[in-house]
This record gives sequence, C-alpha cells and structure tokens, in this order.
Amino acid sequence: MLYNCRRRKLIDEARSILINELETLSGVAKGLTRSNDGLAVLGERDSEIQASLAEVERAREDPRVSRLQKSISDTLEAVFNLWSTDAGVSSVRSNSSFSVGVDETEKSHIYDIQALSDLFKSITCLPSDQTLISLSPGPLLGLVCHAAQRQLTASWLSLAGTLIGQLNPPPSVVLNETVLNVKSGPTPEAVGIVAAALPMLLECSLNAMSPPGAMEANPDIVQEFFVCMDRIAQDFTRSFYTLPPGGLDALMNCTVTALSLQERYSLVQACNFICNLIQRSSVDTALAAEKDHLIQLNGRRIMKAVLEGFAAVAPRSVVPNLIEILGTLLSRAGGGLGGGGGAGGAVAAIWIREILFA
Repeated sequence: MLYNCRRRKLIDEARSILINELETLSGVAKGLTRSNDGLAVLGERDSEIQASLAEVERAREDPRVSRLQKSISDTLEAVFNLWSTDAGVSSVRSNSSFSVGVDETEKSHIYDIQALSDLFKSITCLPSDQTLISLSPGPLLGLVCHAAQRQLTASWLSLAGTLIGQLNPPPSVVLNETVLNVKSGPTPEAVGIVAAALPMLLECSLNAMSPPGAMEANPDIVQEFFVCMDRIAQDFTRSFYTLPPGGLDALMNCTVTALSLQERYSLVQACNFICNLIQRSSVDTALAAEKDHLIQLNGRRIMKAVLEGFAAVAPRSVVPNLIEILGTLLSRAGGGLGGGGGAGGAVAAIWIREILFA
C-alpha cells in the first residue's frame, strides 16, 4: 500500500512537471508569434513583410533549429502515446469546468487537456506568423487521429477540429503599394492530409456511436464529432466525396439519427453540419453531381427528421436550426446550382406532402 501511494505521488509530480513544461512552451510560442490576425500591420509594405518572412525561414533551416523542432515533435508524440491510453484523461469531457462535484483528480486531467490544446493552438500558426519553433498542423493531426483510434474522446475530436482549421487559415493579406493581395483556399497538401485523416476519424467515431444508446450516453463526443465534421465541410468539402465506399452513407445515417437526440448542443452541431455540407457542395460547380446524389439518397430522410423535430421530438430551442435545414433543402434539393426554390423547392415540397400524409 505504501508503494502504491508513493507511486501515485510520483505520477502526480511528473504530470505537474509535464503540464508546466507544456504551458511554458505554449507561452514561448505565443511570444514569438508576429501577429494574431493574419493581416499586415498598417504601414508595412509587401517587401518588408517578405524580407521578415525570408529571415525567419533562413533561421528555421539552421540545423540547431531543426533539431529543436524535432525534439518538440518527439516530445508531443510521447505525450500522445501516454495520454491516449490514460483512462483519466480519456474520460474528461471537452467542455468540463471546475464546477461542484469535480474532484481533484478530474481537475488535473482537465489541466492536461487544456495545456495540450493551448500548445497546439500556439505552436501552429498562419504562414505569415511562422516562428522558429512553429510546427506544421499536418503531422500533429496525424498524432491526434492515432490517439483517437486507440481511445476515442471528445478532447481528441476537439483538437482534430482545431488542427483541421489551421490547415486552411484565413486569407493572408499584405500591402503591395495600394493593392491588397489575398490568397485563400486550402493547398493540395492540406487537402491530402485531411483526405487521409477523415476516414480514420470517421471509423473510430462511428464505431463508438453506433451501439444503441451510445449517442445519448456520450453527448460530448457527439457534439465534438459534428463540430469537427462541420469544420471539414466548410473547408474541405470534397473530402467527403472521396471517402471509401460506404463511408459517406454511414456518416449520413449517423447524422440523421443525431437529429432525433434530445441533447441540445449535439443536435445543433448536427444541424450545422448538414446545412454546411449541402450548401458548400452546392456552390462548388465541380461537386454538382455528388451533391445531387447526396440529396437523392438522404434528402427525404433528412426532411422527415426535421418535420418530426417540429412535432416536438426535438427540443424547442433548436427549432431555428431545424428551420435552417428546411430552408436549405427547399433551395438546394434537386435544384442543381440554381438559386433558391425552383425545382429544388418543388422536390422538397413533394417530400413534405408525402411525409405528412403518409
């Protein structure tokens, strides 16, 4: 018993030291970051910004800096390998707070996740904000995906969503005389990274949520799952249509099931995902056929779930979200790339009549 107490104390001390190191590294990364909004500082010219970026890039090529970056990456990988199998960390909900009923052990695990999440946000940045120790979000996303495969948690899904957002940062704006140069959209490399990560996240998430009652018992995982899927739908829409056979069908089955949940936040995020997936697929002319196929297979089921939600299956607080789905279907279902209504409205209206008078 004395041995176990001593071992527990050593583990707690090691965890405290590790959290302190992660927070310190996060603070260093924030301190080195040039800006936070991706916009050129007023008065700076394009030549000045490019010279500054070139100087940082030259410094990053120094062997000593490369070894430092590798050391940080190796350390993060070790942390993930440890914490992805830590039952205490794995049981922490991503939206946990220090409320009444949270014991000291739970608080320590919350600190673990917060420290890691803050570091990821600090050490990955916009291209214009790159520092000596900045890391690419791609390899970090791979670590998160492997951790989720070992033991799925809302925390890993939340981190995955954050890193996916970093892969398609806001437009970088620099001043070039009187012209603003804006470049937006994910790079081919980022598209490939997300295309590889999405099947991994889907497999472990759908396996965890598929058993009867699993979605109701794990609202934190459901919420963060759809937040992550929504992020991908906004920035990497095409990734859903390159999934292995059956992948998108399984995701849509899960999404339609989620529309019948009573937990508000999970339901709201599921609604947001459906709307963004359909809307983003509709505005991309290259995805016209894929969008039409998606609506053909799932539109009527989504409409049925929405109407059942209006009939008091869903909480009243999410009615505005259901209305948004209804509007999306009325404007996009079967209407091709055209504007609101038209053939799309007619198809959706037929579904409504069929469902209401069935």
